[in-house]
Amino acid sequence: MIYDLSKQNEIYLFQEQCKWLLENHKVCDLTKKSGKRTITQNKALHLYFEHVSKELNNLGLTFNYTGLKGLEMEMRYNAELVKAMIWKPIQITLFKKESTTELTTSEINEVISVLSKFFSERGVYIPFPSIQSLIDRYEETKL
Repeated sequence: MIYDLSKQNEIYLFQEQCKWLLENHKVCDLTKKSGKRTITQNKALHLYFEHVSKELNNLGLTFNYTGLKGLEMEMRYNAELVKAMIWKPIQITLFKKESTTELTTSEINEVISVLSKFFSERGVYIPFPSIQSLIDRYEETKL
């Protein structure tokens, strides 16, 4: 059963359920469920994918797709390729989670850390989008 502990009536039901479990010496598993990402957080993540694709292209790296009857096609990176072919394999390897919506903030930070290491070894810094980083980028383009 899932209880939303921000609602008074559900707090009461949760307490009653816990009381019953204790009184009856039951074994239980308590799991904290976190809410989904906000729209702003989701936009920031996808903006990060765009920044990564831009830097990959700036480094002269291309994505090679083998598909059509075994023929290989070379293409520039875009946000969707970064998400599907770079971010998700790292995410799945680290956390066994298929969807970015399942990730916690700390898990997102770990994937960013892996990518940051890759880029820093090549002299490139890609900050995760924040209001301050957007202001900084804007200021850099004005100079």
